[in-house]
Amino acid sequence: MTNAETVSPGQAAAARLVPLAALMIVIAAVVLGTFILRAFNKAVDPELSNRSLLIGTIVRADIQRALDLGIPLNQLAGTETYLEKVLTDFPEVSSITVRSADQKVLSRAQSAEETARQKQKVQIRSNAGDSVIEIPEKSFTFPILTGNELVGAIVVEIDRTYVRRQFRNVFLDVLVVILVAILLAVEVTITVTATSLRQPLDQLYMLLERQVSGDFSVRLRQVTTTSLGRVAARFSDHAEDLNARFGRLLDRYSRTASDADIPTGLRDLGSRFTLTGTLPRTLQLTDVVDIRLPLFLFAMAEELSKPFLPLYIRSMIAGEPWLSEGVIVSLPLIAYLVALVALSPVSGFLAERLSPRRAFLLALVPVAVSHIGLSISSTVVEIILWRGVAGAGYAVATIACQEYALAAASFGRHTRAAAGFVTVVIGGTFCGTAVGGVLADRIGQNNVFLVGAVLIVVAAVVALGMLSGESAKHTHKGSATTGLRGFLSVFRSVRFVALLFGIAIPANILMAAFLWYLVPLMLADLGSSPANIGRALMLYYLLTVAIAPWVARLADRYSSTTTMLTIGGIISGLTLIALSREPGFWPTTAAIAVAGVAHAFIRAPQIAHVLEISRSAPTRDQALMLGALRTFERVGSILGLLLTAFLVGRVGYATAISATGICVAAGTLLFVVVALIYRTRAG
Repeated sequence: MTNAETVSPGQAAAARLVPLAALMIVIAAVVLGTFILRAFNKAVDPELSNRSLLIGTIVRADIQRALDLGIPLNQLAGTETYLEKVLTDFPEVSSITVRSADQKVLSRAQSAEETARQKQKVQIRSNAGDSVIEIPEKSFTFPILTGNELVGAIVVEIDRTYVRRQFRNVFLDVLVVILVAILLAVEVTITVTATSLRQPLDQLYMLLERQVSGDFSVRLRQVTTTSLGRVAARFSDHAEDLNARFGRLLDRYSRTASDADIPTGLRDLGSRFTLTGTLPRTLQLTDVVDIRLPLFLFAMAEELSKPFLPLYIRSMIAGEPWLSEGVIVSLPLIAYLVALVALSPVSGFLAERLSPRRAFLLALVPVAVSHIGLSISSTVVEIILWRGVAGAGYAVATIACQEYALAAASFGRHTRAAAGFVTVVIGGTFCGTAVGGVLADRIGQNNVFLVGAVLIVVAAVVALGMLSGESAKHTHKGSATTGLRGFLSVFRSVRFVALLFGIAIPANILMAAFLWYLVPLMLADLGSSPANIGRALMLYYLLTVAIAPWVARLADRYSSTTTMLTIGGIISGLTLIALSREPGFWPTTAAIAVAGVAHAFIRAPQIAHVLEISRSAPTRDQALMLGALRTFERVGSILGLLLTAFLVGRVGYATAISATGICVAAGTLLFVVVALIYRTRAG
């Protein structure tokens, strides 16, 4: 069994418990959703009846006042205009008809879709499978009297499409909340299982292995509230007792003779069993799982504004702008990326100098402040400023967590560690994107930023308890060289250049230009709400989260990162080119989903490919190459976003999407050509 395939006892136990816990969470969420749907079905019928009764009563009272003045029912002027205004005030009504006692229609107002809907079935099925809203087949009739004589009636009919649309929105909002709750619960379950079972069990086995080999220099934290804790305490006591006895022997000789006169046998005994005569140091291991929950909450908070941020920026544009609207909308996004580029070179150095834990906690402060600032901003300049602050904090926080994950990973499992990091970031981004759109519709866009600030505070509290205070030893070689000359030295590797310009930069252009910029604006122009935009965008992150671990296992097992990257690039480019031919809500949603699948083949294998290239590159500096990759791919994103904003103002969305797709496809072709040349020379 290779090192890459070795599974510790704690990992084996957690692998059995986590899927079972996740299954129980899913079952609970499905049951909850079922009860919510049934409750909605029961509540909608009486509520519609009450609303219809209210509307009919109001209309009849207004008409009755005219009849009391002596105006005949068939001579009322402006009745249709009045009824159309009522329809505007009450969108759940499809038509209002005023008819005479002999059933002759005197006035009628109806929505534009009512004629086509009259032939539809009474039972309306939502997009949620078999969930059905029962709509009463009858209309509501209100008699009109003159004295005791029946002179006519008012007929109110329900707008079934309106009800279906409201039900769909409620159902989708509930579905989004359930999905987010499931992901959050799974992250909490993984964290709790790791801290209460896997890590203590692995540490106990490590302590036993050391003591079997004659090493009594370490002990475990004294936690006696669990069975594992009591066992660990017992064996830790052995190490403490032996070191205490050895220390007393050393003290006895120190009082009567110099250190040089200590018997050789006693020295050999201390060397053989690693005894120091002092209290053994506490064994504290870093683990990739430590970063999962804090990073998940942080990413979720930072991405809450994703579905509506371009719309929020556009709403701040006042007067005649000196730049085109498309370019102005892109400026806060560019400020965010510029801050990422500026801080990326020093983020790895900060993580190494301060420790990843301190760097992560320090980075949360400006991001939380930026969210508060965004909630009270009233101009585009303020938004640009605060997004730049958020980008700086995001750069430090994510790179600190990535360094922590790579340092904590065992030999041969770097791709899985990178995949775990990417999965957590994308999982948090998925939850933030999905919930952010719903919250924007429910509580307003400004208040969503305040929710993000609260989540960041929660992430800081969790990180204080989860991340190890000790700086982990880097398992990958290299230094934190950050100068421009150091970064430019990576261009001596042709394979790195091909990866950067062929895969990394095009993939980031797709994310920044297409997902962050084009999709919200394009779908908003098609009439989509922030909640609908969020639901469409969340498919990208959901599919990436679902597929990335499987891709990472394949890449680790077959060492096929080049193949994975090629597949991801080809799918991405062809998808955008196809979308430019047939834009629309559903084609755009499908393109977002396919892009999520494609990027699952890129994110984690890309980091592993850099580590592979560094072993044969002239610099042989993995940290330098990773830093250069992060920096230059974001520079490419900035240029791509600016070019896209310029194209949107000149030639429209379709051409801008097509240009992005061609860029991704051409870059993949470049990467494949260089990979084939390298393989031919190596063979």
